[in-house]
This record gives sequence, structure tokens and C-alpha cells, in this order.
Amino acid sequence: MKLSDLHDASLIQVIVDWQGGLLSCRLNAKEGHVTLEAHSMQKLECPRFNPWGPSVSINEVKTYDIDPGIRITMEMQSGDIIDIICASFNLIPTVA
Repeated sequence: MKLSDLHDASLIQVIVDWQGGLLSCRLNAKEGHVTLEAHSMQKLECPRFNPWGPSVSINEVKTYDIDPGIRITMEMQSGDIIDIICASFNLIPTVA
């Protein structure tokens, strides 16, 4: 699965393992359940203002190489943007 496959996926849960620096975003995508894991997370901004109206669906996920690491932006169909900075990330198929 690719990040582009996450369009219209539902964001179910965001979990932060503070001590381990692991961010897990549980998603329900067309292809099934998947977890986006962000390793060595340094930043998480997770607004929920719903400027376009309430929605749990993802519009688009983008990544940017930064020094050091990766920036992930997850634009929700609510208009909110979840912003993550981490060392690396992966998508893992999961069971509901």
C-alpha cells in the first residue's frame, strides 16, 4: 500500500508511545485496515477544528524530506492538517 492509497481512508485512532517515540495512526482504507507508524517522532500537531465540517476521512497524505528526518502532513476532509516530524515511517496492514 502507498500513501496515495489513503485518500478517503478513515482515521480511527492516534496513539503516542511517548517513551518509545512511536506514533501509530490506525486507519481503515479501501484495501483494509492499516497502521501508519512514525518512528522517533519529534513533533505531532493534531488539530480538530473542523473548518470544512466534521469528517474522519483523509483527503491527502504528503511527505517531505527535512534535515534530519521526514515531515508527514495528513490533510483531513474536515480541513484540519495533522503534522508529524519523525525519523522514518511505514505502513503496516493490520487486523481491525
